Amino acid sequence: MNILTQAEIAAPIDEVFAALTDVGRFEAAATRRGAEVTRLCTRPEPGKGSTWQIRFDFAGKPYLLEARIADFARPQAITLHAHASGLDGVGAITLEEREPSRTGLAVSVNLRPRTLPARLLLQTIKLARARLTDRMEAAIGRIAQELEEGRLPDTGCSEGPA
Repeated sequence: MNILTQAEIAAPIDEVFAALTDVGRFEAAATRRGAEVTRLCTRPEPGKGSTWQIRFDFAGKPYLLEARIADFARPQAITLHAHASGLDGVGAITLEEREPSRTGLAVSVNLRPRTLPARLLLQTIKLARARLTDRMEAAIGRIAQELEEGRLPDTGCSEGPA
């Protein structure tokens, strides 16, 4: 199953990339929603190989997800590989500088089942595909709006090696 959403953001590509790689912000958001997030790497900044373990409930069942940054090309792209209960996923974030103060953003998620229970779970997710796409677009819209209004906090990301 593939989901793709795109947005145009009125902010420079470096600011957008910094906001999207502010992993502390995303870890805190997942924790507020009831997930237990554990960073498995010791590096302070995200980069290729950074890994997280995330425990959460979905449809009344507990899941353990492991996510790893597979590609980190500052400031154009990030690719995440994730595995959870027989389900493999690849998430890709691609940024394109349209003008010095405008950035194109594309986010894609591809999920593949490896087991029969995962196939059944994916069917449940497919039934909610429109709602899931709407939620993804809304989340990206909120990030875009916060960036455009200058409301995102300083991420503290430096241009160190990735």
